[in-house]
Amino acid sequence: MRENKQLICTLLLAALQETRGASDLVSLVYVPEKEIVVGTFAGGGIKLCNVAADSGCAMIRDIMRQLGV
Repeated sequence: MRENKQLICTLLLAALQETRGASDLVSLVYVPEKEIVVGTFAGGGIKLCNVAADSGCAMIRDIMRQLGV
């Protein structure tokens, strides 16, 4: 089974927006060509998360760690 990494990001975004630590997170976009996830915050801040060769579960852990939530 091939994992839909953008769908995983979309579902994770909804969960993180319900927390105090990431309530200002407005988007998580998977960029397959670069194997990164771009997290955008309400104040205009952007964080890049390296998710190269990650499974869906590992990707979630890496995004949360790299976003600092």
